[in-house]
Amino acid sequence: EGREALRRHEQLEEILGGHSMAHALEHLELKPEQIMRIASIGRLTPLSELREGEEAVVVFPKTNNPRMLARLFGVGLVPGARLIVMSRKLGSVIVVVRNVLAAVDRDTAGLVMVAKA
Repeated sequence: EGREALRRHEQLEEILGGHSMAHALEHLELKPEQIMRIASIGRLTPLSELREGEEAVVVFPKTNNPRMLARLFGVGLVPGARLIVMSRKLGSVIVVVRNVLAAVDRDTAGLVMVAKA
């Protein structure tokens, strides 16, 4: 079981381009097919780096903080949710996600890993 965990971690490092991202995801205990789905998505980007008008799909939040997760999930930023960036003003990122306008501060948006659509 230890070798399998190490193999999954190494796969994630290769796919995501680094140890910290792999470490964040390995706590989700992903199955091999889920790892391959992430690999097919391509490069992941923090939501905070998207420009106005760009579309993306939420892949995962880079936090284990229950309050932060509740905040993100409460505004619809859940894995698999499609979004479009409407505005990046006054330190906030405003998106339409699941047909609802949602705003998060840039630091919080930096915790939301997305794949550009």
